[in-house]
Amino acid sequence: MAPYDLQSNLINLLGLQAWPEEKRQVMLDQATELIQKRIVLRLTETLDPKDADRVNAAADDAEKVMAILLEKSGLDLGTVVEEEVRKLVEEMKPLAKV
Repeated sequence: MAPYDLQSNLINLLGLQAWPEEKRQVMLDQATELIQKRIVLRLTETLDPKDADRVNAAADDAEKVMAILLEKSGLDLGTVVEEEVRKLVEEMKPLAKV
């Protein structure tokens, strides 16, 4: 399976192809950051206090944090990413028309 290309998908889903490159990149950077934060928050919400402590202890190691979150949440990362992208696209469509 090919890697998920978040930015290309956002460009297509939001219809940003005609936007100037600089403006499009700003929108994509902000959208990507927001999606990442939502994914971490969603995965974090599934943790019990002991696992939350493990995540906090590993806060400086993003890969370790993500591994703990995925292991303990039992959620499929691909599914979570797709769901969060869909939600954000629906929220951003009115803004993308500007």
